[in-house]
This record gives sequence, C-alpha cells and structure tokens, in this order.
Amino acid sequence: HVADGLTWKFASRDLVQQQHLAISSLSMVSGLLEILWWLGGRVRHNGITFRHDFWHVLWALNASMIGVMFLTHPQHNEKRGVLIHTFLGLSMAWAAMFLMVSKIKGFPPNLE
Repeated sequence: HVADGLTWKFASRDLVQQQHLAISSLSMVSGLLEILWWLGGRVRHNGITFRHDFWHVLWALNASMIGVMFLTHPQHNEKRGVLIHTFLGLSMAWAAMFLMVSKIKGFPPNLE
C-alpha cells in the first residue's frame, strides 16, 4: 500500500506530527499508570503493589510533559491557536501537579 508508506513517512519526518504521536503516546502511558495504580490496591504480585506515591509522581511528570508538549507545539502563526495551546499546556502541567499532591495527601478521602 503506497498510501500507508507515505503516511508513515510524513508522520515520522514532520515535527508537528511527531509531537502529535508523542502527545498521544504520553497520554496512553498516563492512562495506563492510573489504571495500574487503581489495580494496585486490589492486586499484589510477590508483595509488589502499584498503590504507592511513586506512581503518582511518575503519572504527574508524564502528564506535565504532555503540557510542555502543548506549550512548545508549533502553530501556523494563528494567534488563537497559540493562546489555546498555551492555556492547555499550562492547565495540564498545573492540574497534574495539584492532582498528584491531592492523591499523595489523600484529599479528598474518596478520590479514587
């Protein structure tokens, strides 16, 4: 399939498309970390649990990286697009840090 090869060439060589792939990959990793943490309180393997503060820190760093990607994501000189991406990036980074601290501190108690 020629179209498949051209699509991959475009996606792997264009900076904007590389960032789209990175954002989607980081989003999937964040979701997986959240699911593993949730399961960690229910499943144990050889004494290892995912219900540990470290996983929240890792999740928050990963989600913050998505925010940074939005901040650095190039726009086509469109002022509105730049403003939206800046707002999204800052919101994601701040929200990730606040949610991490909330989960580590256990506030509110029914956060899971």
